[in-house]
Amino acid sequence: MLDIEKIKQKLYSKGVSYNDKVGIETIRAFELEFNITLPQELVALYYEVCNGCTC
Repeated sequence: MLDIEKIKQKLYSKGVSYNDKVGIETIRAFELEFNITLPQELVALYYEVCNGCTC
């Protein structure tokens, strides 16, 4: 089980800017468009934490 709060704290403590979270509808549309199923952990990261960094 992922500890989302722990992940958020660790990421945000690094001082890097992160992209906004992605809505679950957007994630599901992406999966449908490319006929894939993303791992649940990756979906949780995008939906609950962030969508990558703005490095």
